Amino acid sequence: FNVNTSTTFPLRSKEMAHDYRYFPEPDLPPIVIDNQMINEVKTAMPPLPNELSGQYQKLGLSSYDIGVLIEEKEVAFYFNELTEHTQNYKAAANWMLGPVKSQLNKTATNIVNFPLRPLQLAKIIRLVDDEKISFSVAAQQLFPASLEQSHVEPEQLAQSMNLLLQKNSDEELLT
Repeated sequence: FNVNTSTTFPLRSKEMAHDYRYFPEPDLPPIVIDNQMINEVKTAMPPLPNELSGQYQKLGLSSYDIGVLIEEKEVAFYFNELTEHTQNYKAAANWMLGPVKSQLNKTATNIVNFPLRPLQLAKIIRLVDDEKISFSVAAQQLFPASLEQSHVEPEQLAQSMNLLLQKNSDEELLT
């Protein structure tokens, strides 16, 4: 830097200096990556958040629901498996964001250690969809009981707890 003219100028050219020249590292072997290897890695990769977001939008979920579901990859994987067992995607998301998330927070655990498998949760959703049990009863009574007795089918558990709604001859629901 020249103080009198307020300009900068090079002292030497790096391109011609010997210590700036490129030379290959003699201890590193060359790596050859072919298209087959690239395709194998691509197929082994789990879906990325943007891909999951697009899938969930196609299911009709809100951007808020999508954001919470893809926040943790294990939760997203659990939800993906859940959607394999139920077509009521909005109800599945509501269960994940409501009772399931609440239980995980309450017990300070991870979805990986969650005792209820996606198929069992889908069966609870089916009971509510088929109007065999109300959502509030399912969330407040059947869900906690299913967590404690995860080896018992949700419908059997609801029946043993006398939670199933009964219909009389006039098609009115009785508890």
